[in-house]
Order: sequence, then structure tokens, then C-alpha cells
Amino acid sequence: MPCQLMVGFLAYAKSFEINVDKDELEDAQWHSREDIKKALMFAEYKKAQRTAATKVYQMCKGVEKGQSLSADFNVESGELAPMFVPGPFAIAHHLISSWVHQVSTVVDVHSTRPSGSLSNL
Repeated sequence: MPCQLMVGFLAYAKSFEINVDKDELEDAQWHSREDIKKALMFAEYKKAQRTAATKVYQMCKGVEKGQSLSADFNVESGELAPMFVPGPFAIAHHLISSWVHQVSTVVDVHSTRPSGSLSNL
């Protein structure tokens, strides 16, 4: 059985410019803390997460290409969440959730960072 270690990091960006490697990501966008908080509290969020988890499970089981997945995003309210946030099975969910629930503060990283703790990217 293969083993995997997944790690995640929070970092500060030096600008709002996003350069996307199209071989790795289709799209990347900036979102405000408030927008992410709304997406996490969206009424259909848990249902969408269960549906996504079912689809991932089916794909891992090997659903044939062209065959439909049994769980479709059937949102009863007719309203879709403003964005998709990965479910609690993903490290991205925990990074996003912990960032959203932080108190928004401005930090001067040059005066407070311990030696070697932040990249100069």
C-alpha cells in the first residue's frame, strides 16, 4: 500500500499578480476573507461537499470515461455557492478554514519574522 505525506503552508504574497502554470492549474483567483467565510457558511455547502466526496470516490474506483457519475450537484435552493471550497478530507480545506477564522491584522514581516521562517519569493 503506497503511503503519502501531504503538507500545506500559509505564505504572504508580495503582489496581487498571479502567474498560473496552465499545466498545473486551470485558474487562480484572489478572494477576500469575507467571501470565503460566506462560501463556508453557504446553506448547501455540506450537501455539495458530500456530493464532491462521492464523485471523487467514484473516480478513484474507476468510473468509465463518458459514464455519468451518480451524484450530481442538485442544489435544492436553486442557488449555487459562490465558489467551491474543498471538503474536510483535503488539507486545502483546513488551510482555508484556519485562515478565514483568524483575526485580520497587519503584520510587518520584516520586523517580526524569526530568522529563516519566511521565504523571499
